[in-house]
Amino acid sequence: MVEWLKNTYSKLSKHYGNILLYNTLTGLRPEACKSIILFQKQRDNNLRKDLMVLEHFKYPDIFLRRTKKAYLGVITDSILELAKQCSNCGYNALRLAVKRKGTEMNMAFCRKIFATCLRNNGIGQEVIDLSLNSRKAILHCYV
Repeated sequence: MVEWLKNTYSKLSKHYGNILLYNTLTGLRPEACKSIILFQKQRDNNLRKDLMVLEHFKYPDIFLRRTKKAYLGVITDSILELAKQCSNCGYNALRLAVKRKGTEMNMAFCRKIFATCLRNNGIGQEVIDLSLNSRKAILHCYV
């Protein structure tokens, strides 16, 4: 998976490659493209600087799908800088750019790399893949 990410990143322009890195560092799925667009257009609306989190719950139509919901995204200053350097495109444009370079699109690998890194650093599987009820409890405590 890491080899795919390295190989694909090396073939893409930085604007597209940085989307894959952002996706890997945040653990988001294909909605990472929408997260970047929101950040670039409405930085102050969904970024809580005191906690360094992106508040995805403010955009339920994008991030709160029937399954695989994303309420919050933990970020760092370097991830924010990376988001600034990303292309302002959707998932389909990224998928086509990857395909044009002769590589398969395996964006799910980004999420798997993120989860594996957390797991290898002692974060429990339960925390990585929080159930819907746990996410609601965290959201309730957070707000």
